[in-house]
Amino acid sequence: MIDSKISERYVKALYEAAVSGGLLDAVREDVSLIAAAVADSGDLVKTLESQAVPRKKKASLLNELFGERVNPLTAAFMTMLSEKGREEILVSLADTLKKVEAEAENIVDAHVTAAGELTPEQKESLKAKLESLTGKKINLIVTRDESVMGGLTVKVGDLLIDGSVKNNLDMMKSRLMG
Repeated sequence: MIDSKISERYVKALYEAAVSGGLLDAVREDVSLIAAAVADSGDLVKTLESQAVPRKKKASLLNELFGERVNPLTAAFMTMLSEKGREEILVSLADTLKKVEAEAENIVDAHVTAAGELTPEQKESLKAKLESLTGKKINLIVTRDESVMGGLTVKVGDLLIDGSVKNNLDMMKSRLMG
């Protein structure tokens, strides 16, 4: 398995080339096509990740599968990956491209856990406060978990804000116990 930082560098180069060439939409479509092929074929994943399969064979397979169906920039990217022995980057290409795009656009995910449903107004208010706190655009991902008992927890990157009733009770219990 390839290091995610290496994968991100390659995909960032593809992203920057796509943006500068005005081809981002076409590259996104290509990435969706590749992601679908990878999701549908365990054999393709095994082949791309296998070091026993020669690079030329992988390059030939990729060209056969996608050569005429993708933008020349995407085709050149796949060829370059084959030449460098990095074809396995294609397995996680869609997820990595989303991550690179989000970073470029200063967007971060905020994972919110609440005991109950949040109203649209609560979501907007929370989003605005988190954007002010982080200085980034926030993509709220809200999940329900009754074990928090009330309040909510928020995780943005390495930042964790735990305003749950459960956490407050646990802290009170630990203070009382010792």
